Amino acid sequence: MYFNLATIFSIGYGDITTKNYYERIYNIFLMVIGVMLYSFALTSISHFIQIHGEKKKKLQKKKKYLDNLNVKYNIDNVNSTLYYKIKRHLSHQYNYDKNNKNSLLFELPLSLRNQMIFNMYREVINSFNFFRDCNHEIDFITQAIFILKPTVSMKNDSLIKQGDFIEKLFLLKKEFYNLNQLFAKKI
Repeated sequence: MYFNLATIFSIGYGDITTKNYYERIYNIFLMVIGVMLYSFALTSISHFIQIHGEKKKKLQKKKKYLDNLNVKYNIDNVNSTLYYKIKRHLSHQYNYDKNNKNSLLFELPLSLRNQMIFNMYREVINSFNFFRDCNHEIDFITQAIFILKPTVSMKNDSLIKQGDFIEKLFLLKKEFYNLNQLFAKKI
């Protein structure tokens, strides 16, 4: 075991050596596997860091643009909470990022995807009266759940106003948050 691990994860220490042709072939095989494992690990780590860095850079760019708008149009002085609500929304989108989390679902056949979504979001489905009456309509429920975009709104926030053209369906779930805790979080 020691010899195998030393050969796979490095080029060996030389304390145990091969004596014949078959042992050398075995060593070559182990070294090739080690190089492939090492390459795969480095590639995976660098890809993860690159993707995370790009997401973070996009978020920073959006926040900088928001800061520029705030300075140019004096948003913070006109509406003191608007600036922080938008910043909170950007951070929420960055942390949520449903598309990356559910990319596997796009690869599944429709019936399997719908069953998987139904099981993944069972809590959400059960928390809305709207979905309780149509438990047998899995296809409808999963399509509706998959396009939902959760957001956080504060008490007395206006989601729609009288006379607005409504392009979205709003499903509201009542939860209480301590306002001081929300603003104390790094936005």
